[in-house]
Amino acid sequence: MSMDRPSEAEVPFRRALELTPRDSDAMYNLAVCYQNGVGVAARDDAKAVEWLNKAAEALRAEARESAEAAERRATEEQMKALLAEAADRAQPLDYYY
Repeated sequence: MSMDRPSEAEVPFRRALELTPRDSDAMYNLAVCYQNGVGVAARDDAKAVEWLNKAAEALRAEARESAEAAERRATEEQMKALLAEAADRAQPLDYYY
């Protein structure tokens, strides 16, 4: 089997990575294939570690993005609450006349 041609089990995971390059599940599954020597030309611990590290980095990036999005939502909600509170405290114009 050619080293640059993926085996049968690798194909769906590599296809998933073509469609979504940061697919941590596909990276993890590919690592498991190499770790167990299932669906690949031969067991390859070095490739397993490589793909596990890629999966971990993709998950870290995903977690970072989720945290940033949550922070933005929290900030938006806090701003809405502050504006609503300020509007409740504001006196109508006829109060001054």
